[in-house]
Amino acid sequence: MTIRRILLGFCLFTAVNLPASAQTVEDAIQAALRYSPQIAIGEADTEAAKADQFGALGELLPSVSATITAGEERWRSDELERLRAEDGVTYSLEFSQPVFQGGSAYFGLKDARASTQAQRLLERENRQTVAEAAAIAHAALILDREIVSHRTQSLDLLMQQVTITDSRREAGAESLIAVSQARSRMEQERAELVRAEASRSVSEANYTRQTGDVPSAVMVPDTKRIDDELISLADGIAQALKSNPGLLARDDLVSAARHGRNSAR
Repeated sequence: MTIRRILLGFCLFTAVNLPASAQTVEDAIQAALRYSPQIAIGEADTEAAKADQFGALGELLPSVSATITAGEERWRSDELERLRAEDGVTYSLEFSQPVFQGGSAYFGLKDARASTQAQRLLERENRQTVAEAAAIAHAALILDREIVSHRTQSLDLLMQQVTITDSRREAGAESLIAVSQARSRMEQERAELVRAEASRSVSEANYTRQTGDVPSAVMVPDTKRIDDELISLADGIAQALKSNPGLLARDDLVSAARHGRNSAR
């Protein structure tokens, strides 16, 4: 059994026995999707694109006009008394759709449809970007917390080493240079700990900025599918080119621009 599988098994065991307040990467992603203003902006842009498409459909439909005229009995002369009241009312209904305007409206509708589809894909890309940022923030915070923990343990060991070296110097078993070197290593590690704590604070602030939640004391990585999701670089690139919503949205935007050009002719 490799070391990697041992660590994976340990992480899985830890994930099963998590306290209720533990935050997983899925928790971070869902919180970010609920909190991020970019999601609301993307949804609003999609609704605006739908409205533009509906307006473009209205431009394609023929125009309808109706007129009604009526005459009053008291306006008639004596010679017209034999006419009925209905004879003084005129109805007309007219449909019109100029050929040139119809072609322009047709391409305008295709432009709006392509733009709407592109906006839907951009909204998906936006959600993926927010989810990715949340997952990265989650992982970065876990890493920085682990670094602080290791730095703290290392500083404790170096402090013990300084105490032992100083005692040995008093007993004549160590020189003053050895004590100075031990203290130097301790102070260097103390500086590294301060740097690690600063980095942890930045990661905590970034996690809150991405998700809108205060990070809990217990955070765990997602290692449940680590073996199943490993793919080659070539397969990853091919899958991204095929399904990436950002790339697909650009294709629809190009199509929308082409239809918009045809509509303007």
